[in-house]
Amino acid sequence: MRSSIATYRESLSRIANEVLDTADELESPRSRLTEGESPASARRLPRRLSRISPLTGSPTANGVDSGPQDEEGVFQGEASKGDKNGDIRGQRRVLRRARMEDIAKYKADILKLQASEAEIRALSVNYAAILMEKEEQLSKLREENGSLRKSFEASALHPSRDESHKTLTNSSNALKVVAEGVVLLGILSAPPEGPEERQLNESYLSNINDLKMDKERSSIELKELRKELNEKISELRQLDAELKKRVMEQESNISLENAKNMIVTLEKENAKLKIEKDDLEQNLKLHVQSTSEKAVDTTEDVEKMILSIKRLEEELIDTRKGRDKALQELARLKQHLLEKELEDSDKMDEDSKMIEDLRANCEQQRAHTALGQYYAESEAKANSDQIASDILPEESQQGGFGPYGSHAGFY
Repeated sequence: MRSSIATYRESLSRIANEVLDTADELESPRSRLTEGESPASARRLPRRLSRISPLTGSPTANGVDSGPQDEEGVFQGEASKGDKNGDIRGQRRVLRRARMEDIAKYKADILKLQASEAEIRALSVNYAAILMEKEEQLSKLREENGSLRKSFEASALHPSRDESHKTLTNSSNALKVVAEGVVLLGILSAPPEGPEERQLNESYLSNINDLKMDKERSSIELKELRKELNEKISELRQLDAELKKRVMEQESNISLENAKNMIVTLEKENAKLKIEKDDLEQNLKLHVQSTSEKAVDTTEDVEKMILSIKRLEEELIDTRKGRDKALQELARLKQHLLEKELEDSDKMDEDSKMIEDLRANCEQQRAHTALGQYYAESEAKANSDQIASDILPEESQQGGFGPYGSHAGFY
């Protein structure tokens, strides 16, 4: 998960560096133009040379009227000016197209970043919802286990050992399934980048669905076991009620003869008890005499009882220790789950901060490119205005050196 986040950060930083490099490339020709000669001054040289070339054959330079040669020189100069103006316009168009392509690339990169950001947000929301569902399932399973334990402890007539073992194994398996689901969700919290990672995520999602199906099956089995328990308890209650009814019926069906017979038998038993009482009194006298002799034997029995009591106390202490260990293990598992949840939330916060920083950088780069485009257009307009201002005085000067103007100057 950390490696995927690191690769995602590297890709975003690479895109940001490309945007910065292109912005620097846009600024570099502007700085060169400001430091060196202006493009208008650089373009004036060929025009001045072309303007000077026909003047060598003019009557002012040679002192002789050249007539048609001056006209041919003027036409050649104008043709060379038109070609150079066409070259300049073509270069401007190429530069504009290159800048527009760069701007389109930047816009496409920004749209990609926004789309990836939206995907990351949607994934984070989905993962948070799945985590909440798993937490609710864990709490429900804990409540169900607690209720099952209470029902097992409260019921006087327990079900068979196999059924109780099944319920305990099912509950433990359900807890394992939920824990595995939480681990898989932590793995899935990384943003998807390539087809391989998408396939892995799909396999993880299929595993989660399988785990959900297993959990549902275990819950269905638990419900069935509960139904069986309730049915058996109801059957036992019915049997107890039937037994009580039969006893009451038997007691009500006792006749007077049976009562007389019972009285006779009780009188006989009373006589027997009197005889046994006399015998017991005699035996008691003999026992009092023999108590002094049997005192040693009684002390040994008392010591045996004390040892057995100590052994039972030790066993009770061991069982308490086992219970304390189990409680400590359960508390440790709870703490571990809480720590994992905190780590996942911290990672999500870091990712959101990183996304916000990247968005701010993209907006800055967008503003920077817009300013560069505005400055380039303003410079292009200024250059075109300068070119127009240079062309107008040149045309006026060439009109002064035409054929009629030269004759007027000669005469």
